[in-house]
Amino acid sequence: MKVVLLENVRGLGRVGETKNVPDGYAQNYLFPKKLAQPAHSHLINQIEDLKKKSALLTEKEMESSKEIAAKVSEESFVLEMQGKANKEGGLYAAINESQISAVLKAGGLKVSPEDIKIENPIKSVGDHEILLDFGDEVKAKLQLRVQP
Repeated sequence: MKVVLLENVRGLGRVGETKNVPDGYAQNYLFPKKLAQPAHSHLINQIEDLKKKSALLTEKEMESSKEIAAKVSEESFVLEMQGKANKEGGLYAAINESQISAVLKAGGLKVSPEDIKIENPIKSVGDHEILLDFGDEVKAKLQLRVQP
């Protein structure tokens, strides 16, 4: 039976792909969990149109990601944040991805928290290096300065 996948299914395929699967697998697993639908010609045409539109959106997102990565990678670009700290310079609360994303967004750079990679929790005052990973080999290192 031919089905169109509505979600990514491990070992089978990705969203929008048309696959040939056994009838029982489709009827007993894929359809009840709304992971797939039977492949009809009108559904296949709709999926192809959606793929074209998403490819255009992905291209635009890639362009903006490259622009952000270039701007953030400049040596003069340092993101400054403040946090409550004790006398030794330790922060009372660690700085996380969503806080960094909010500060970047306030500065006019739209970066989602999922794109920010922090190796170790930021729990101290000082300079820190953070990786921005936009996927598709678009990466940038961000300098973060935490002040009390």
